[in-house]
Amino acid sequence: MRCKVSRLWAALLAGSALSLPAEVHRLTQDNVITVLPQLEKIGFEELRPEQIDPPSGGPGLNNPLRYPGLTLHDPTVLDAGFCSAPTCIPDVAQAMEGNITLFLNRGASLTFDVPMPVVVLDVQGMGDNPLTLGVLDGAGGRSEFHDSGVLFGQALVGFSAEPGVRRIDVGDVGGTSGPLVLAAVHFGIPEPASAHLVLLGACVLAQQRSRRTGRGAQG
Repeated sequence: MRCKVSRLWAALLAGSALSLPAEVHRLTQDNVITVLPQLEKIGFEELRPEQIDPPSGGPGLNNPLRYPGLTLHDPTVLDAGFCSAPTCIPDVAQAMEGNITLFLNRGASLTFDVPMPVVVLDVQGMGDNPLTLGVLDGAGGRSEFHDSGVLFGQALVGFSAEPGVRRIDVGDVGGTSGPLVLAAVHFGIPEPASAHLVLLGACVLAQQRSRRTGRGAQG
């Protein structure tokens, strides 16, 4: 595996992403904490009660559900619900102690209008169930990642890619094809210094994993 951090660094300084083949990298928690305050946040607190709990025959949520820079699509139906503390972290926009979460079934997707160098999913309210995500980068490469939720609080699942993250596809959750539960999606182009550290950390982590599996790291 090859980490081209210097190229991404130069691209971020120039204010644009590269259209070069590259791997998608899973961010460490330290990486995520460093970069999260600099990213755009899409939460679901503005959803109306009739959308979250529609009356019989009511329209519910739009599917696809569009936000500036992001489109969420589910192959069946998009649902949302209220998740109370301590299972979920209370959102400052909520009068009640909890958070509004979105349910994404197997085959659902998150598509970005422009490939984003860094994307972080805020997963809450699904216990410690395992999950599988397919990540498509801006150059057409695809990688698969396995992670899990947490019993209480949030699991921040972050990715970075030189050509940007174009789309994230939801795979199995908990081995039952159950929904992925999202409290928020963070994405954007972080400040160059932070982006450099994030990508460097992601590359080092990927190289270490590569060595452990016996493949070794190139150059």
